[in-house]
Amino acid sequence: MAKKRLIFDIGIFAFSAELSGVPRFTAEVLQRLVERDEFDIVLICSIDNEAKAFYNLKQNLNCTLPFQSKIKADLIYSELDDFVQKKLIIENKRPTFLGRVEEFFLSFFPQSKILQKIIDLTRKIKWAVFQPHIPLNKEKWQTPPMSPYFEKLVKESDAYFSPFHPLIPELSIKPSIRKAIVVYDLIPYVHPELLTNRLLYFMLQEIAEHITPDLFIFTISENSKRDIERFYPPLATDKLIVIPLGASPQFNFCNDKSQINAVLKKYDIPVDCRYITSIAAYDDRKNLATVIYAFDKLCQKYPDKFTDLRLVLTGPKTCNKTANIQQAINSLSKNCKRRFIHAGYVDASDLPFIYSGASCFCFMSLYEGFGLPVLESMQCGVPVITSNTSSLPEVVGDAGIMLEPYDTEGLTEAITNIISNENLRNKMIAKGIEQAKKFNWNRCVDLIIEKL
Repeated sequence: MAKKRLIFDIGIFAFSAELSGVPRFTAEVLQRLVERDEFDIVLICSIDNEAKAFYNLKQNLNCTLPFQSKIKADLIYSELDDFVQKKLIIENKRPTFLGRVEEFFLSFFPQSKILQKIIDLTRKIKWAVFQPHIPLNKEKWQTPPMSPYFEKLVKESDAYFSPFHPLIPELSIKPSIRKAIVVYDLIPYVHPELLTNRLLYFMLQEIAEHITPDLFIFTISENSKRDIERFYPPLATDKLIVIPLGASPQFNFCNDKSQINAVLKKYDIPVDCRYITSIAAYDDRKNLATVIYAFDKLCQKYPDKFTDLRLVLTGPKTCNKTANIQQAINSLSKNCKRRFIHAGYVDASDLPFIYSGASCFCFMSLYEGFGLPVLESMQCGVPVITSNTSSLPEVVGDAGIMLEPYDTEGLTEAITNIISNENLRNKMIAKGIEQAKKFNWNRCVDLIIEKL
C-alpha cells in the first residue's frame, strides 16, 4: 500500500535556527514523523525567506526530505544547491542602522545605565514614529499570491500539516485534502495586554475565519483547549485535539559533576557555587522581573548565609530588555548584582547539564500554552517553582511549588526552603521525575498521525 504524501510547513524556521518554543516542537514532531516512515513528507515554507527556513532546519535535523520552493519547479533535496545558496544571501539582510549603532556603543560601555536609558528612549521614539500599521480586518489583510508549484503539490498530496502558520491558499485547489494546524495558545485574545507581536493576533484571526468542518486543530494543553472553545465556537469538538508535549530523551538527570562542570565553564558559570536558574526571555509575559526581585530579596535577607548562591539566566543576550526587566536588573543591590549571571543562548545539548546542576528552576510566567521548560527541568531532576496560572498546573501536578505569579515574598521563601532543606529538595526531585514520565513526544506524534 502506497504511503500518503504529507505537506509539512517549516515556515517557523525562517526566523531562527534556535531550538526553543515552536521551532523545538516543529523539529521534535518532524523528526519522529521521519522515523515512523508512514508518510512521504515534502517540506514547504509558507512565508518569505524559504531558503533561510530550509537552511535553519538542516542545522537541527539530519534528514534528506524533499523541499518544494514557491518559485522553482524542481524539488530541492538535502544538499543546498546554487539556488538556495544565492537566495540565502539575499534573505540574510543586514541589521538596521539603529541596531548597528547600539551594538557599537554597547561594546564599549556594556554596563552604562545612562547609555541604556538613551537606547530605550530612542527605541520608543522610533516605534512611535515608524511603527507600521497592521490592518485589523480581513479586507485589508494581504493574502500572498498562489504558487503554481504549491498548487501542483497540493493536487498530488493527501494531507497538510502546519505547526505554526495559517493554511496556505493553495489548499482550496483540493477540498478533500486532510488539513491540520497547531494553535499553541490564545494569548492575543485572553491577555491582549501581554501581546508583544501584533502579527500573532492577525494570524489567529486568519485561522478563525477559515475554520471549516474538516479542519483539525491541535493544541498543547487542556487550558488552551478551553480558550479555543471559548473564542472559536464554530469549531467541532471532535476536531479539536489536545497533544501534550514531551521532553526530549536528552533531558535526563546527570549526577556526573565533571560533565556538569565542563558545561558550566563553557558558559562562564562558576563551578564552585550553587545556582538558581531561569529562562531569560525578555518578554513581560515570562515575568522574569519577579524572579530577579526575589533573588535580590533573598540576598539582602541573608547577606551572610547563601554567599555561594547565583542566579543564572539562559537565553539570547540579543533580546531587547523590557522596561520592567531593566528596572529589576538596575535595582539589584551591589552584593546581588555580582551574583547575577546571564549565560546567553545555551546549545540544546548543553541545557540538560545546566538544569541538572541547578539547585532549583524558577518559571513565574503569567501565561503559557504548555510550559516545556518546566517539564524539561523536572525530567533533569531539578526542583521546580512556577506560577499557578494557565497550563502550568497541568504540567507540574503536585511535583513542584506553585505560586501567584507576582508573589515575590512567596518565591523568596520557596527558594530558601529548597536550598536549605535537602530532604525537601530530594522529595521534589523524585516527584518531578515521576511527573515528567506522564508526558511523551511519541504519544504527541501518535495523536497527530491518527488525524492525518
